Amino acid sequence: MLHGSQGCTAFGKVFLVRHFREPIPLQTSAMDQVSSVMGADDNVVEGLKTICEKSAPDLVGVPTTGLAETQGADIRMAVGLFRAKYPQFAAIPVVPVSTPDFTGSMQSGFALALRAVIDDLVPAAANAGTMLGRRPRQVNVLAGAALTPGDLEHLEDLIELFRLRPVRRGGGPAGWIQRAAGIHGAEMVGAVAPVNTPVLKQVRAEQVKIGDREDLELTTRERGAEVLIGNSHAVHTAERRGIPCLRAGFPLYDQLGGYQRTWIGYQGTRQKECGLMAVPTINLTPRGFRPCAHHRWQAAGDGQDATRRAPLQLPNPLEDAGRGGRDSIGGSGDCRRVSEGRRALIRRNASMTPNELKDPEKAVKKARRIATEKANELHDLVEGRLPAAYEEIPVISQATYGACRAWADARLRAAEAAAA
Repeated sequence: MLHGSQGCTAFGKVFLVRHFREPIPLQTSAMDQVSSVMGADDNVVEGLKTICEKSAPDLVGVPTTGLAETQGADIRMAVGLFRAKYPQFAAIPVVPVSTPDFTGSMQSGFALALRAVIDDLVPAAANAGTMLGRRPRQVNVLAGAALTPGDLEHLEDLIELFRLRPVRRGGGPAGWIQRAAGIHGAEMVGAVAPVNTPVLKQVRAEQVKIGDREDLELTTRERGAEVLIGNSHAVHTAERRGIPCLRAGFPLYDQLGGYQRTWIGYQGTRQKECGLMAVPTINLTPRGFRPCAHHRWQAAGDGQDATRRAPLQLPNPLEDAGRGGRDSIGGSGDCRRVSEGRRALIRRNASMTPNELKDPEKAVKKARRIATEKANELHDLVEGRLPAAYEEIPVISQATYGACRAWADARLRAAEAAAA
């Protein structure tokens, strides 16, 4: 339950719902103009009573907002009033935490909430009667705000492989970006963080700034970045700069299932490599990588190593359609045959009407609808039909990729038409 106005809660709830695509049980103390001046302790007390009566939750967190902090609210005293007035809810833990909007960031607020949970719910060893070493295989894990649900599940599996018992809590962020860059022989030319924290000293980048998305865009321009890694808000920056964007972080609202991806461990490393390789025109390829005929490479020139310097160009369904839908997609090799799903997609793109070609925006809407349909098919397969239907993964995945690529091409043609 956020202690603040209804607008503060709605703003945060929108991000959570769009990111996780799930209903989020987020309530508010509903401060108004009167309680903002005269005090809103009664709002906290009655709000907690309503939540405990209707939902009987296992835990209630009460973070503050900028409005409550500016008003000077004492959130711990308000929770104490609730305990005194409604002792029948003593079994439901309530954790208050001061998290004003005007200082810190999501990561620092997450850390404050974690510390409040530990301080309020974890008793001292002397009071609890615990003893160090009594459970030698138990490991307390402080999981970071940057970890996804997929990361947490993979982390738990890794720990259990060592015959240990993980107990998960929250913690600091992960630093996978610079490790992935090192794997691909790349370098971080710049990084932008919302607040200054000690972990920034470990970032191996040419420049680290404290700022916002405007500073991020300026950094990409000044440092000549070739790829941008950020959340869905960074996509517009990447489009204006004309560089690809690898989506990571929070929120991810324009990528189906993005919040469930695994970024840590060997499994996460493989997925990051595939993510970097799948973004068009990225000049990041592993040293010694030998491309098969499925990949079309531009010559590096000047006698340089083309494998290391040439950008990767993925197959373009529209170009293949223009060549008559041939089975060959770049020469001989293991990747000559086009899947049935992709053939259907090529025929659909090749059958665009003259009116759609004259009206780029209409073509964009059609391509977006088709891409959404294919993405939903892939989502339904992953969520409800595995492992029985695993053989359908290549067909549906290729069709989904082709539809999304056609959507991107349609948007590019629309932008070119608008600029002409």
